[in-house]
Amino acid sequence: MKKCGLTVLLAAVMLTALLLGGCSKSDNFEPQQDCLYVRENGTVAEALFEVLDQDYYSADSLQAFIEDAVTRYNSDAAGIARAYPEDDEQLPVTISTLEVDEEGNVTLIMEYANTSHYIGFNGADGLARQLSTGSVESAIEVGIDLDLGLTDEDGDTVSIETIQDHGSYRVVLMQGVAELQVQGRVMYTSSNVTRVDRDTVNVDAEDSVAYIIFR
Repeated sequence: MKKCGLTVLLAAVMLTALLLGGCSKSDNFEPQQDCLYVRENGTVAEALFEVLDQDYYSADSLQAFIEDAVTRYNSDAAGIARAYPEDDEQLPVTISTLEVDEEGNVTLIMEYANTSHYIGFNGADGLARQLSTGSVESAIEVGIDLDLGLTDEDGDTVSIETIQDHGSYRVVLMQGVAELQVQGRVMYTSSNVTRVDRDTVNVDAEDSVAYIIFR
């Protein structure tokens, strides 16, 4: 299955990144800069903002390029050769938003059915090179060590017993450097994570793994 990182696809036809501010500050994903969004049900969204070099590429050619990559991935992954869902269908990868304004500013928001499809499509070229999510209980059951000195919103270290008491909370494991928003409230984080607000963090885990627990 071919891995087609959208960051790489866009880099081939863009010049510079747009930085317009932070992610949405609610459970609605309304990003204004490059950002990942992880929902309680395990689905993932990724937003990318770039500037199109209109001297060399058109909006139509960019759209065709991305649609082709998504269609080929979905065909390989699920036998469904399209980039947009029909009715209530859930595709492995979906183009949610692809807009280019008159100045060449590109807004691209992708939806992924789960973290496996996020990694499957992007490989190591997405905002996150590694990404997984599940309940705290299931993470502990499969042997993931959460006794890592995670801290709460006050900066106090949380014991593993406290974490185990909240088995229904969700945990995100991520490698990469990016802004991450979750559908809920961030409860505990590892030392390579900086809180932005109740549902958004900055992850600085280029050579490590970041842990974010939310509810």
